[in-house]
Amino acid sequence: MVVALLHAWSARRTFPRRKDRRGAEMDAAIDARLEQLRRLVEERLSGEPALTAVEEEAASGTAEPSPQAGRSLEAALESAVGHDAAFAQALKEAVAAALAEYRGSAVASGDGIAIVGNVTVHVEGPGSVAALRAGDVTVGNPPPPGSPTTP
Repeated sequence: MVVALLHAWSARRTFPRRKDRRGAEMDAAIDARLEQLRRLVEERLSGEPALTAVEEEAASGTAEPSPQAGRSLEAALESAVGHDAAFAQALKEAVAAALAEYRGSAVASGDGIAIVGNVTVHVEGPGSVAALRAGDVTVGNPPPPGSPTTP
């Protein structure tokens, strides 16, 4: 999870931001938590090539870290956590805070409605109609403008 969040931190700096007030507030809150996580990891793993690799991959537009970079960074983090209980606790708290911000945000476009949490659809009476449409779900940043939407 830490590797994915660090990748998201780098990727979020690359792509355009939301312009509406609520979207900008959500971006700022998420960015602050990811920055806190990033600083914590950078202080502990300063100069770690795997951290640099994950950041460079995110900045280049990859949707997720390559398996090799992800495994290398996970190994470096596991080693650091295994040798430093205070770092392990701080990392756990920073991840929880970052995930809490992500869970509290939702964005829709086009004719969509974004909902955070569970949804129940209920219809009563003759002639009533209800529909629930679920499509692709993207966590993190949208693809860059002009990117293909299908593999």
